[in-house]
Amino acid sequence: MKLVSILIAAYNAEKYFDEMLGSVRAQTYDNFEAWILDDGSTDGTHAAALRCAAADPRFKVVRWEQNRGVSDASFALFTLMRGEYWCRCDSDDVLHPDFLARRVALLEAHPEAVMASGPPEIIRGDGEHGAATANPRPAIPANTRGADMLRIMLQHNIIHTTSTLARASVTKTLMPFLRAEFRFAEDWYIWLLHFATGFDFLYDAAPAAKYRKHPANTSSKRDMFDARKAQIRLVPLVALSAAAGFSATARPLWARWRRVLWCNWLICAIRLALRGKLDPAWMASAAFAYHGAAVPRRRPAWRGLHLATVFANLPAIAWCKFAETRARRKTKYPVLGVAQINDEIFNN
Repeated sequence: MKLVSILIAAYNAEKYFDEMLGSVRAQTYDNFEAWILDDGSTDGTHAAALRCAAADPRFKVVRWEQNRGVSDASFALFTLMRGEYWCRCDSDDVLHPDFLARRVALLEAHPEAVMASGPPEIIRGDGEHGAATANPRPAIPANTRGADMLRIMLQHNIIHTTSTLARASVTKTLMPFLRAEFRFAEDWYIWLLHFATGFDFLYDAAPAAKYRKHPANTSSKRDMFDARKAQIRLVPLVALSAAAGFSATARPLWARWRRVLWCNWLICAIRLALRGKLDPAWMASAAFAYHGAAVPRRRPAWRGLHLATVFANLPAIAWCKFAETRARRKTKYPVLGVAQINDEIFNN
């Protein structure tokens, strides 16, 4: 049996942590190691992790005194994993007992695939099943070529992290390209890089994990709304730019969608600047990705935005805004990335 590394980053997760750890211990596929990184918790998370490790030697615990965020924690866990496959479990989610068995069987049968995933069940904070989402699910094929998945993922992140098992060998080759600045969409960034390698994607339509929705979810916090919107626009631009540097699969997509990704970011940046919410570091990251080099600052920035950049791109911004709005009206499934790609799975 191949060793699987289960990576668990936890921060003040005491309320649901025992249930999540119990679902890992209950796996029918038992050849795994579970790394728990306590990211500076101030509640009973660390004590729960130590209890689990004391009861089961497959669990190992690392603790940071200060909270560093999910991206830093994820990348640190990548350096610790020893398995041939890995999955990252959010500390408030739950795995079905056959999660690992099903995912390992899929990847063993398809060596050309880099990961296997599927949709989660939705549960509320109390553990009861949540209301069905109002949005339709995209019609995802059981097996999708890597080049097609890269195009699909530029339009929308269709992968739920806790429901995913990936090949560690591919992830380790991508470590030099991983970045810790994306707190809200770091999983999207990671998956884009993986599909740039050209490996395929496997989809199991039967849920094998449960996603818990509650007010403490990072995506639900209103005070982080602006950063989340900014990073949703930054991630496809920065990830595809990085991938184009090493991937023949990514280069034609970068050539085709580079300007659209840049204009989509500028539209977001203008809105943030008007509200005084634009972080200059976001602008610098986007400009570096688009231009391929640091851009000298010839004029002072207005609220983090260089107006000369906006004026130079106004015609392209206007056209991109029109084309994106038109494309979104035709798409049945709401997407966060480039709507103009208009892949058929979002329209069925």
